[in-house]
Amino acid sequence: MTTSFNDWIEKVWRRVYSGSADATVQLTNTIGASETTITFTPALGSNPATSPTNAMRVGAILSVDLEVMYVTGYASSTNQITVVRGYEGSLAASHNANTIIYIQPVYTKFDVGVALNDELLRLSSPGNGLFKVGVETITYNPVYMGYDLAGIPTNFIDVMEIRHKIPYPTRNYPSIKKWKVLRSIPDAGVFPSGAGIVVYESGYPGMPMYVQYSAPFTTVDPLVWASTSDVVAATGMTATMVDIPPLGAEIQLTLPREIRRNFMNSQPDPRKAPEVPAGSISNSVQAMMMLYNTRISEEADRLMRQYTRVEGW
Repeated sequence: MTTSFNDWIEKVWRRVYSGSADATVQLTNTIGASETTITFTPALGSNPATSPTNAMRVGAILSVDLEVMYVTGYASSTNQITVVRGYEGSLAASHNANTIIYIQPVYTKFDVGVALNDELLRLSSPGNGLFKVGVETITYNPVYMGYDLAGIPTNFIDVMEIRHKIPYPTRNYPSIKKWKVLRSIPDAGVFPSGAGIVVYESGYPGMPMYVQYSAPFTTVDPLVWASTSDVVAATGMTATMVDIPPLGAEIQLTLPREIRRNFMNSQPDPRKAPEVPAGSISNSVQAMMMLYNTRISEEADRLMRQYTRVEGW
């Protein structure tokens, strides 16, 4: 079973909401990416006492699929609003009729997507010990010691291993144990990519060298957040790691709420202070942080076991 980036978004969104409900309405018609006047239908009918349109107002933030909108005009008599599209850095997109519009949501799905991409970058820190693994093939030439690393991501972390192929039928790939990585070399004639590797041992002329490297996980472009493409293929994570980014995103999204609830110029939280004292929100994620750190450690150990420089005989 594959996991898409949108699956990640939905998973985080379900968990951080914990069953709470926003005021919602629905799009009456399908809209394109450039339309700024939107007609909606109250999801709970038109009773003024119960209608979610009571929450609709100028200045409200709306979440529609993966897009955030800002309300600049509201005509309650016609259930029409004027909006700024692609608000808060989100991308304006087409939306189908009957799509749910969340009014002034606690979290938007765009927030969740940004947090997930942030997690992919954070998890790739050498301190966490997680990374994606790639292999670049370079043809060995006995004339050169240095080779350009154009096929490797410019932000790669390290070269882990180099092996070279020999033409004999032994099917053995001897290792090259001495090399040096060069970064930010301002010599486009020799190292067009700016990064190169110098090998101090010989390969076999005309045969490939396989350079195995570690690199940060690849973030996912917002244009494809809603696609069904597999995050394992898209990010470079292994299948056993896919539960970690949603955990980290949940923590990221929850912790700033403690700052917001302590603003002195307004009271955004309807709960009374004695019921939910300061610190309760941040303390609620402590167990989640323990699980998050444990999962990172488990997967880092797995990578260390899989990609070791110690050969078994």
